[in-house]
Order: sequence, then structure tokens, then C-alpha cells
Amino acid sequence: MNTKSARDAADARAGYALSSTSLGLQLTLLGPWNTESLSILESGGVASLRLNQACGWDGVGLEHARRAAGLLQLQVTRYGRIDAAAIEGVTTLRSLSLTGPLAHSIRWDCFPGLRELRLEPAVHLDSLAACPQLRALALAGLKRAELSFLEPLRELEDLLLAMTSLTTLQGLESCRLLRKLDLRSSAKLTEIDALGRLGELEELSLRSCRRLGNIDVLGELRKLVALELENCGRLDSVRFVERLAHLRRFATSGDTYVADGNVRFLSPIADRFELLHVPPRKHYDAKFVVNPVSGETEIQAP
Repeated sequence: MNTKSARDAADARAGYALSSTSLGLQLTLLGPWNTESLSILESGGVASLRLNQACGWDGVGLEHARRAAGLLQLQVTRYGRIDAAAIEGVTTLRSLSLTGPLAHSIRWDCFPGLRELRLEPAVHLDSLAACPQLRALALAGLKRAELSFLEPLRELEDLLLAMTSLTTLQGLESCRLLRKLDLRSSAKLTEIDALGRLGELEELSLRSCRRLGNIDVLGELRKLVALELENCGRLDSVRFVERLAHLRRFATSGDTYVADGNVRFLSPIADRFELLHVPPRKHYDAKFVVNPVSGETEIQAP
């Protein structure tokens, strides 16, 4: 048995594992709480606590998180309902991840210093204004059609909205400091005009957003460095890309196709891209291939 395997076996017997993170010492439960793991938690040296039923935690004792003085990060993954009231006393949190249905609404004002939040499913969002210092927000399974709840969160820099019911991005324009935005699998999204007012945006993913059609508004994102348009179906045109002088990564992979067939305009600017992935279509006016020797993207006539 190698050293890592021996260490993993020892952790499993102990019912917990300790590791280092950027925040400090992390405690991960690999079984039910026991005397030793509670003692470590109460020692005051734990900065991050990870409770995941897939790792062996039995889903019991979430309230013990309140015993950790100065806890900065809490990650909870539970198959059943999560009793959010059990953690409302952990007021020192900077990062919180809750995966699993919440048993009831959560008092966000209990976490005034929260900087990062991940919720799956995304519920109880109207009181997020109580967390004005949020910098990163990840929401999965959002059932709303718009984003008015984001209007007070003016410090957001990183936003993930996955598998949503959004039809419009109304409300997003208030997040003027956004640098990274991921809207993957927002299958009902049709209106994206609010993106044009996000002048600081550097990375954007519209993967599997299949009802967009006209996306010319993206030409307003002059600081954009990376744009992902994978599995977007029909897009009217991508000619706006030539206006994005800082764009270095651009992909229209999967079943995405450009209706007007105009991609030859990329030829004079191809050298500036670190990644340029435009799969060939019969009606395109140019073909992009990767040279197997040099690894560089080359443009050929159709």
C-alpha cells in the first residue's frame, strides 16, 4: 500500500480528514461526528468545514458548525433537507455552499461578511440584500424568469446561473463590476440586452442557451477576453467579434451554427487568439482547421 492509500485508510478509520486550503485548515467528515472530530472542530484552528454525504457524513449534526470559532468556509451537501437554522449562528462565514433542498428560508442577515455563496437549488433569494459584500454567487436550478433580486448586489464580480428558467436578464445591469458570467443551460433565455451594460465583463459563457438568435449586443463588451457559445443552436451572426479587441478565446462548438455563414472576417485577426474553435458548416464562407504539426489554427476557403 502506498503512502497516499495508507493515509486515506487511516482517515476513513478516524472518520475525518484534515487538509490545507487557501483559508487555512479544512476538516472533512468521512463518517458521523465523533469525539475526536468534535475536539478538532472546537480547537479553534479549523477555517473550513466540509460535510458531504457522498464522502461518508451521515447528514446529522449540522449544528455542530457553530462550535468552530472563526469558521470562514462551510460546504454542505445533503441528500435530504438542510436545516439552515442550524448554521445561522456561524456569523464569521466568508464562504458558504449549500447543496440540497432547504427545510425553510434562511436569514441571510446572519452572514454580514459573506463573500462567496453557492446554492443548489437556488431558493430564498429575496433577502440576499443583507449580504452586500458578496463577490461570487453560484445558483443552480433558478426558477425565476428575471433577476431583480440581484439589484442590491452591486459588488458581484463572479456570477454563475446554471439550469435556470430565465427569459430575460433584466436586473443584471445593476451588477456593473461583473468580470465573469456563466449562464449555462438557460434554455428559455431570449433577451440579453442587459449584457451590453456590463462594461467590466471579461469572461462569458452562454453554453446551451438555445433561444438567443441575435447576440450583437455582445459587441459592446470591449473588455471581453473569453466567449463560449457551445450548443447554442442557431445564432444569426458573430460578426460582432471583430469589435472585441481583447478577445483571446472564442468557441462556437457543439451544435452551434452561424446562420449568415460569415466567419471569414476572423481570418485577419486569427493570430491574436489563444483558442479559436469554429467547427465547419457547409454554408460557412471559410473553414478553420488546426495544423497537426504547428498546433495553430489555419483558415481555408470552403
